[in-house]
Amino acid sequence: MTNDTFSHAIRMRVVYDDVHLIEIETKLAVPEWSAVSRAYTTPSDVFEQVERLRSWCSYRTGEVRIEFGADTRIGWTCLRFYPIDKAGHVVCQLRLASGHVPSDGRDEEVSRVSIEMHTEPGLIQRFIAELRHLAESLEGEAVLQGLAR
Repeated sequence: MTNDTFSHAIRMRVVYDDVHLIEIETKLAVPEWSAVSRAYTTPSDVFEQVERLRSWCSYRTGEVRIEFGADTRIGWTCLRFYPIDKAGHVVCQLRLASGHVPSDGRDEEVSRVSIEMHTEPGLIQRFIAELRHLAESLEGEAVLQGLAR
């Protein structure tokens, strides 16, 4: 196993919290690309979405999404998990859109990125535990490790 095997990663952390909302920063780092986005959500929404991902991870059929914010100039993070073959290999498609664009701004002012990252069920389970901890404590980091192809 080379050092490049786990060089792909998606990292999430809480960068702001108040009584009702949290702002989650998502960083993508792969050898060819990097991107950052921030999106608002609530801790209870994170718990609900983590539970859906946990359920999906048990059977890995169809697809499941974790989504924070919206692609409406406010910041957006969308992780879509799905199998890619009959052997059960899975990927995560990450889509990010930048936020803090004025409501009267042009659509072209929003930066967007989409990338598919190979991963493994065990790495997704670790990500689930870390994301749950992040929603509970609002501290730390949830990391989804990817695999180099």
